[in-house]
Order: sequence, then C-alpha cells, then structure tokens
Amino acid sequence: MVTGDGELGRHRDLYRRARHPRRRRECHSAGDRSPDAALEAAEQRAETAEEATRTARDDAAAAKRESEAVSDEREEVLQAEIDELRSDLAKAESKNRELETEVDELQAGLADTEADEADLAVLLNEHRSSESQFELYEDRGGSWRWRLRHQDGGIIASSSEGHATHNDAQRAMQAVRRDAHGATVLHVESEEELPEAGSSAGFVFADEIESQATFELYEDEGGEYRWRLRHDNGNMIAHGGQGYASRDGAEHSVERIRASVGPAEYLHADPTAIEVYRDEANEWRWRLLHRNGNILAGSGEGYETRVDVRTAIDAIREDIGNLEIEVYEDEAGEFRWRVDGDLDHVIADSGGYESRDGAQKAVERVRTFMPEADLIDVGEAAFEIYVDEGEEHRWRLRHRNGNVLASSGEGYASRTGVWDGIESVKRNAPDAGFEETDD
Repeated sequence: MVTGDGELGRHRDLYRRARHPRRRRECHSAGDRSPDAALEAAEQRAETAEEATRTARDDAAAAKRESEAVSDEREEVLQAEIDELRSDLAKAESKNRELETEVDELQAGLADTEADEADLAVLLNEHRSSESQFELYEDRGGSWRWRLRHQDGGIIASSSEGHATHNDAQRAMQAVRRDAHGATVLHVESEEELPEAGSSAGFVFADEIESQATFELYEDEGGEYRWRLRHDNGNMIAHGGQGYASRDGAEHSVERIRASVGPAEYLHADPTAIEVYRDEANEWRWRLLHRNGNILAGSGEGYETRVDVRTAIDAIREDIGNLEIEVYEDEAGEFRWRVDGDLDHVIADSGGYESRDGAQKAVERVRTFMPEADLIDVGEAAFEIYVDEGEEHRWRLRHRNGNVLASSGEGYASRTGVWDGIESVKRNAPDAGFEETDD
C-alpha cells in the first residue's frame, strides 16, 4: 500500500511538471547545479548588467558632450553672424549719414540756385547801370588808346600801350571787358617781381601741368579716416579739415577739394577783411576777420539773399561811427557786444571776452577796421590767409557754409611762402593721384 501510495505520488509530481514546464525546468536545473555554480552564474549576470549600465552611461555622456559641442559651435556661428550684421548695420548707418550730408549739400546748392536768381538780376542791373564808362581816344602822338573812367572822374584802368588804329584799340578794350570777369588773381609782393610784359610768365594753366602730388588716405588713432596731400619732394602741402567715420566720406572730401581749389578766391585780411558766406541753414551771413584768423564781428542773424547781406554790410560801414553798440554779460559770464536793428533784429555781434574791457576794446577795433576792410564774396570756397600766435603765416580752405575743407598743416615764415603753398595746392590737387597708407 505504501509502495502504491509512493508510486501514485510520483506520478502526480510528473503530471504537475508536465503541466508547468517552467517549474519543471527550474526544478531540473536546480537539481543539476550545485549552490556554487548558481552563485557564480548570478554574479556573472550582475557583472553583465553593471557593464551594460556603464556602457549606457558612457554612451549618454558622449552623446551629451557631442550635443554640447554642436550647440557651442552653432552658438559661435550665430554670434559671428550677429557681429557681422551689426558691423554691416554700423556701416550702413555711417553711409546713410554721409549720404544725408551729401543730400544737404545738394539741396543747399539747389537753394543757392533758386536764391541767387534775385541776386543775379540785381547784379545784371548793376552791370547795366555801371557808374563807369570805357572811353576810346587818340592821344597826342596819334596812337589810339582806351581808359575806364568812373563818374567821379577817377581813372579806374587804361591801356598800357597805344594802338595804330581805332579798331585795334576797340578790340583791346573788348578783350578787357570779356576777360576781366573770369580772370584769376596773381599776388605779387613788389613791382620788381612782376612778370615781364609781353610774356606768359606767371600764368598757370591746369590742363598743361602734370600733378606732382598724391592724396594719401589713412586711418588715425581714433579710428577716423583722413587725407593729406603729399608733394613728390616729400613735403605735406595740405591736410584734411576733419576726420570721417568711413573711407567713402574721406574719398568724397578729396573729390570736393579737387573741384574747389582751382576757382577758390583768396581772402587775405590786411589787417582785416569781410567774408560773405552761406551758413548751414542756407542763410547769408558776413564776418569780419583779422589777419591773425580771429573773427572780430559777425552778422548776428542770417539773410535770405546775398544782396540783403551786402546791403546790411554797406549800411553798417557807413554808420559804424554812430551806431549804438551794447556791451553785455551773457549767461556763461562772458562779455559780448551787439548792434540791434529794427524789430529787435541783431545786425552785428561778437564772440565772448573774459572782461568788459576786452569787449569794449573789440568794439573800438570794429569801428576802426570795418569801414576799410576788403569785402570778399565767397563762391564755393575761399583760401583764408592768416598769421597764427607764433607769427607764422598759414592758410585754410573754407567752404561757404563755414566748414574748413583743408589747411596748410604747417606754418610759413613769410607771406610769400604761404602764397607759394597755396599755388602749389592749386596746381597739384586737381589731378593728384590717390593711394591708401597705413601711417
């Protein structure tokens, strides 16, 4: 019976294993392995799992580093693009400012044309109603001559030699009338230095002269672009009046110099001169300049036309001795003077002085110099010649809006030296070459 029960139990166990194979395998495996083998297998599985974990962690760290590297590289590329865009924007803004300046100058030129119509009409009337006349006559020796006589009886000009016929004298007179308007001025220190009559000495024709100078463009320590004009002998004969934010601005300034120096008039204060010019607001003004370069007086306010400002100058000249000139202290504690016209219009004023006595002395200088000062009506630009504090002669080329376009840079020991310097610029600047330099 026992045996039977045991056999029955074994069959039941086999039946259960058959119905549950996993348990059957586990029981079989457990029955086949020792405890040490099972422990070793478990340790191997644990090491395998740990190795897999380390590999996964390393892979994740490498992926993170790669991602960060890609991110950094992309950030550098984006930053470089941003910097380039900012640089382009700055250049565009600088270019816009220069274009605005050029537009302002063109508008000023247009305003000049429109405003000058009335001036030209007045000037034409003045020419038609000249206070002088040309006279043709036969002298006692039988030669024909001409002279220009003012209505007050004074002889303004006359022929230097006689002519064989009336027609020859008339042609010479017509040549004077034709050429005088566009004639340039040659300043000569003494009669002994005058070119000989009958020769072409002293004449300068720009189209016959090859330039012996070069414009040099460079960047100064402040990051601004400037130019200078260097003669082939190494001397600097002209310097730019200011620095520019871009290379284009400096190049544009050079082109203005090339166009301006040839026809530029001479403004030589000896000891004073009156300069008529147009300001940045396109209004006409005047200023009284001393030979040392100082401005002794100004127009106070602007005028719509050139004729208006010249009329004001004439009125001040005629009545300067009787004008009531007010000396006052401004808000900054400096002393100034001014002359008020009708309707509170300031017709003349001054800069500031440290003391009332200084301003009063300036008033006396103006009363002395104003009536006899030479009047220069500035065209596009004019050369101002002055003596600095070191008693050296210098020049500067001033645009009619008041801006200084160029200067001599260095001083000259004599007036003749500064004249020669200007003539060198007039000869060489229009056709001078152009190059960039690092210093």
